[in-house]
Amino acid sequence: MAWGMMRGKNRRLSWEQRHLWVPIVERLREGGISREAAYALFHEADIPGLRTAFFTKLIFFLRPNPDGYILDQWTAKSVSLLFVPQFITINRDGWVTPANDANVYRRYCEIVEHLAQVGVEDATVIEEKMFAGGRKVQPWRQYVREHWRR
Repeated sequence: MAWGMMRGKNRRLSWEQRHLWVPIVERLREGGISREAAYALFHEADIPGLRTAFFTKLIFFLRPNPDGYILDQWTAKSVSLLFVPQFITINRDGWVTPANDANVYRRYCEIVEHLAQVGVEDATVIEEKMFAGGRKVQPWRQYVREHWRR
């Protein structure tokens, strides 16, 4: 969970509530659960310190099929800039909110896959490019910073 710089407070809160998320993680690793169902399990568990940006990382990395893409502030803002009408709820601080249910997540994943179909990249590469972060700010991240309306 260090990837994405999870805050210490959230890390502690989520670890204290691991009885809520460990069974979900075990189901993910077994396979046979759709990305939408996995999202719904985490979303409905309402785990303190483990919100969409982090539990979608678990969905992506732990399911045998890597088609449950990470939905964080940068990917949500990217999709919101590229597609109208906006359907992902992002708060004034720029964070993905708990108002986004499994249907929103399904639509988001479908858009990532659509972008891959019209482009020349794999969907996982498209998602990574929407992050466009790291130590050196990439051009797309800079574009999002400049054009995102708060």
